[in-house]
Amino acid sequence: MPQELESEFREAFKFFDEKQIVPEQPAKKGVQVPVGHPGQLSPRTVRTLLRSLGEDPSESDLQSLCSNNNLCDVDSFLKNRRAKWERANAVDTVKEAFRCFDSEDKGFVSTDLMKRVLSKYGDCLNVAEVEDLIREANPSGGQFNYNNFVET
Repeated sequence: MPQELESEFREAFKFFDEKQIVPEQPAKKGVQVPVGHPGQLSPRTVRTLLRSLGEDPSESDLQSLCSNNNLCDVDSFLKNRRAKWERANAVDTVKEAFRCFDSEDKGFVSTDLMKRVLSKYGDCLNVAEVEDLIREANPSGGQFNYNNFVET
């Protein structure tokens, strides 16, 4: 992940971290004053942070991020962001490789061409592996949509 992006994520975390800290005040009788955890975000705050980044995290995403005493620290948050960035980068790389075989730039590749390429170049696949891969691609009319295939 580029350093600039990591810095932006760190700043976003810091912003939400500082936002949740409430200065100690005398509590009114019977009223609890919430106090934040410096350097750690609650699942609710992490949800708000991720939504500010354009994401809609699931409960399992939040549980995974907040596994340390039900809180998320900046290192866990940045590790999660790096992993997400690397997955997205890998998808783009695979799409770009398929695009090399898409002469009309329409998002489709011939299943016959892919069978030849997968069985003769690079780390060659055997016939059964090629057939399984093509079947997973769910071809239609002798072609498959590689964008949909890569996203699944």
